[in-house]
Amino acid sequence: STSAKGNALLPDSLLHAYLNFCRDHGGLSPRTQATYHRELLRLRSFLRRRAVPDIQAVTTADLDAFLMRRSNSMGARSLQSIATALRSLLRYLYLDGHISRDLAAGVISPSRFRADLRPKYLPWSRIEELLQGIDRRLATGKRDYALLMLLACHGLRAREAAALRVVDIDLDNRSLRLRQRKNGTAADIPISQPTAEALRDYLAVRPERSDDGLFLTTCAPIRPLSGFGLSSMAQRHLRKRFGARGGAYVLRHSFAKALLDRGARLHDIGALLGHKSLRSTLIYTRIATEDMREVADNYAGWL
Repeated sequence: STSAKGNALLPDSLLHAYLNFCRDHGGLSPRTQATYHRELLRLRSFLRRRAVPDIQAVTTADLDAFLMRRSNSMGARSLQSIATALRSLLRYLYLDGHISRDLAAGVISPSRFRADLRPKYLPWSRIEELLQGIDRRLATGKRDYALLMLLACHGLRAREAAALRVVDIDLDNRSLRLRQRKNGTAADIPISQPTAEALRDYLAVRPERSDDGLFLTTCAPIRPLSGFGLSSMAQRHLRKRFGARGGAYVLRHSFAKALLDRGARLHDIGALLGHKSLRSTLIYTRIATEDMREVADNYAGWL
């Protein structure tokens, strides 16, 4: 019976039968077979850790969780290949009578949960190294340092920092006004003493200009930095220092990760990042590593 066939959790004999089927009927190359086999062994280990007793008990939630876990260590294209392998396996299990439900259609496309946008971050020690490595003797260095402080120590988006005007900065009260938060509201946020000092140093060398844009290019023609230009600046420093890819968002995610590591509440992190809902915060904090999995499990109902 179907239930009799489903009394084990992906035994080796079943995996080999499936892979042989793929080879004989699907034209799978030896390399792709090896990839499928490796990922299916990972799936089996993952399901065992989730205490799934047998194949019949596997749910789409289990499969989503597996893809989410794998998304932390690979790109969207590789993840799409794994999703294809899962659908193929599930269809085989259903048609061969090992499971009573066809779960293949329930395997969502990785793009649905934005695996390609999973946050990348640097450990805080690297962020400190990045900031300390900025040469602040020249005007460009003073500008870049002030910008990187806002991105890394206050979690600003590139376009939020690019939209800042001189009148938005209150150094006496150590605060700045963000007029273009993604959640649609303006916000006054506090800034640290080091950030205030960095802004003061930059303002002292900022080119004179009739408009009020805070961060300006340093070469003619002098004009406000765009969000793209600002992120490119961050990317240039990251590549120069660590050979790392990514732009302003890496610093924002590193800020969120550092807050998580220090025990900040998700609600507070979301407020600092300017999120509309806790759901958005959880998407950004998919950077959570093994020590944060308990937090993710406690808030699983939001995902």
